[in-house]
Amino acid sequence: MAERIARFYDLNVLRVTLLADGRPPAVRFDLQVIRDHQPRTVASWSVTTGDLGLPSTLDCDESSGAGYTFQLPPGMLRELGDALRSQEGGDRRPLWLHLTKPYGYLGLVPWEQLLVRQIGVPVLRLPDFIVEPVRSRQTIDVVLCAGDPGGEVTDAARRLSALAETIVNAAALPATVHLFTTDRLFQALRTPEHAPTVAFGQVLLYDPAQAPAGPDTGNAWFEWIRREVQGRSIDIVHFVASGVLQLGQGAIVLPAMLNPDGNQGLSVLSTGRLTRFTVQVGAWGCAFSSPPGNPSEMGLRLAADSLAQLRPTTLLHHEIRLDPGNAALAAAYRLLTGTEPGDAPRDPSVFLYCQPFQIDAEPRKDELLTAGQIVVVEPTDKVRSLVAGADATPTWVSASQRYVEQYEWQLNRWQGTEPSPEHEDVSAGVTRALELIQGVVDRYAETPAATADTVPPLDISTPPWRQP
Repeated sequence: MAERIARFYDLNVLRVTLLADGRPPAVRFDLQVIRDHQPRTVASWSVTTGDLGLPSTLDCDESSGAGYTFQLPPGMLRELGDALRSQEGGDRRPLWLHLTKPYGYLGLVPWEQLLVRQIGVPVLRLPDFIVEPVRSRQTIDVVLCAGDPGGEVTDAARRLSALAETIVNAAALPATVHLFTTDRLFQALRTPEHAPTVAFGQVLLYDPAQAPAGPDTGNAWFEWIRREVQGRSIDIVHFVASGVLQLGQGAIVLPAMLNPDGNQGLSVLSTGRLTRFTVQVGAWGCAFSSPPGNPSEMGLRLAADSLAQLRPTTLLHHEIRLDPGNAALAAAYRLLTGTEPGDAPRDPSVFLYCQPFQIDAEPRKDELLTAGQIVVVEPTDKVRSLVAGADATPTWVSASQRYVEQYEWQLNRWQGTEPSPEHEDVSAGVTRALELIQGVVDRYAETPAATADTVPPLDISTPPWRQP
């Protein structure tokens, strides 16, 4: 699917292929310039995994903190930058990174940190889906779910407040941040000195005392969030959390909020659980911020990259230590929430999976997208109006839409294999089933969602009398 996207939009693509059977294993890089939907390989390079800095087996001790030291040959970077700047559009057009499957641990390599400053053009990651999620064009609701990194609570509270402020100020539409965190940070954030400087009503802080207690702290977080936002669709779920490498997989770690035995527990949340949760709240986007002192930056990068392969979602990963002023985060949010194409961030602290039509320097949508090349299950006018045109969309409506988009994506991936009459019959059946689901949503779309009987959140936005 990624190759079809690259051809549809005539992109500049760096294909990254793991040659695991080589002796020694290596990574091949092919720079493809695609014009008139035809790819042309401009240059190729090969680097052993050892020279790249990636061992065959990950060592838990060495992978902690910032992890391994990765590098690319200076000659390759110089040639890559010269070749890109010589193309039409020069340094305005981004380089799209295509990690060709299966690519093993290459998802945890900080490619943007290796490439952006050295080649002088923006770097974006090529998604594996051609689905434009139906989303609100009126407002943006972001769940900001933050674990407690420990250490000085005032520093963590200020950092979290600054993140919320950045999201609100950078979003292209009026935004509300729903902030869920631990009791220690909750107590600090409710004080006036930590209030974000945004308009009153744009940052809502939820009391962790209302969270369900139980041994599964991960489910407690998710149940708490789902209950509090019940009846209101969420656009983006943003995690500020530590990462972990577990059995070769990336995951995030959240602390216990309430624990019956009084101990401070931890819960490791896999990408599968994160995927289900984002669908359940109707989110079309997901973001991760790596806090300073993250015990495993590589684990969080791998979790973020893996989630981008599990469902059609816009995905952002952000390393706070490389972006202390949140300038790159702001640029990413402006792009992701915009209703018109925007500028790609040109910063090593972020990586983005997004669609080419979101980038101003790239061509607009190609006619091939609507010429029968892919399966598109359009929502009804009523559902599209409710999701895209209403100030608040019921959660169940947007969650149903994400479910349809998920299977639309899987159907298109499956159709990319060798076509056959059996494929066509199954494809027609699945498409019909998705259309029936859309019909059911259309029928009941005006049914109001149940509202939760919970304590209202605190509004910690700066009150009007403190505005400058």
